[in-house]
Amino acid sequence: FISRMKNSGSRQIQVMLLTAGIVFTLAGFLLSFIVPFNKHLVTSSYILLSLGLSSLLFLISYRIMDIRRVRIGILESFGKNPLTLYITGSVLVVLQEMIIPRTASAVFPIIGTFLILLICIALAEVLAAKKIYIKL
Repeated sequence: FISRMKNSGSRQIQVMLLTAGIVFTLAGFLLSFIVPFNKHLVTSSYILLSLGLSSLLFLISYRIMDIRRVRIGILESFGKNPLTLYITGSVLVVLQEMIIPRTASAVFPIIGTFLILLICIALAEVLAAKKIYIKL
């Protein structure tokens, strides 16, 4: 969508993203009174709200990184090996669920999730520093 609109100008891209974000967010919120949000059942209200919020978040990141040319190092290193980091994070989450019992205090899963994030950040930085790019 963005690549097709490159020739139409940055302003039009931003207006379209803002409009889509607001419309989908409001539609999802209003629909939630009829069809409640449920991530596991993937309800239409959840999809619309997620789509709207994602559009708004994408607009913010587009303005920061493409318009103002601000470089965020950690995001660049994550972007070089996204599939590797996604799979690593998923495997670590499964291992965390096997290790931490369901009856454990909520503090343990929060600490575990934070550790998974740190491991993925470290892996991203090491792979980027060594210029290792894993592709399919």
